[in-house]
Amino acid sequence: TQKLWNNFCVSTVYEPGSTAKVFTIAGALENGKITGQEEYTCTGEVDVQGTLIHCSKRTGHGRLNVTGALEQSCNVALVRIAQALGRETFEKTQNLYGFGVSSGIDLPGEKRGLIPNASFYDRAYHKSWNGLTVISIAIGQGEVNLTPLQIANLGATIANRGYFYTP
Repeated sequence: TQKLWNNFCVSTVYEPGSTAKVFTIAGALENGKITGQEEYTCTGEVDVQGTLIHCSKRTGHGRLNVTGALEQSCNVALVRIAQALGRETFEKTQNLYGFGVSSGIDLPGEKRGLIPNASFYDRAYHKSWNGLTVISIAIGQGEVNLTPLQIANLGATIANRGYFYTP
């Protein structure tokens, strides 16, 4: 009977995928790391520390501005934006947006999500971050898992000009 009462919106975590790209761009804009006028050339892949990160369009999107990068969900452009943001600022931004933190909703079984920076003050873990950790989280893959409610909350926070309201 416990499964019947399980609310997957608060108790199931998954990789947010491209929905996380909005928060990467918002963090870069908020921290003055990009202006929104930048342009990126997508060739379909980018090398990050010897690992190829591919775009959904393997032949590349060509030249894109920041808006186009989000519209096309361009991994290459997002890699460049995440690199401009940098590890420390990226991690700080993730904490400010509440990645990996429960929403405070009054429902049983809420998961807080899984993200490496949820251990922000654990210096041993913090040192294990590398360029690929930031990149994988920036494009919503790899080491990040959130609940559907957390994704909705994050989107609402951006729509509310940075103000978070407990659902």
